Amino acid sequence: MSSRGLWMLFIAALAGLAAVMLAARWMQGQSGDRGRIAVANADIELCGRISSEMIRMTDWPRGSMPHGAFSDAAPLEGRVVLVALQRGEPLTEARLAPMALKEGLRPEGWIPGCPMARG
Repeated sequence: MSSRGLWMLFIAALAGLAAVMLAARWMQGQSGDRGRIAVANADIELCGRISSEMIRMTDWPRGSMPHGAFSDAAPLEGRVVLVALQRGEPLTEARLAPMALKEGLRPEGWIPGCPMARG
């Protein structure tokens, strides 16, 4: 290899190292202000009732927290989901049946859109 080729290789290696260091510094700065929210610990089927085993708390950037996210798992126990949720999805108020329907049934015995048997 010629001396010019070695210099180019050396400069490319230095540029790559500098890029990695700058990217690492930038990523460390992004992990600043974080909060904890409740997410699904397992897949939850449509109209499924949430149990404590189905919930886990996870760190989430405060700037991108979903509207209606729960910072405590306790109020979620026994609630009914109106959409199917996959593991890791945030639990939000919009995805849950109203608190008045915590039992999963309306006075007539159903939640609109849920294939539930009459109770």
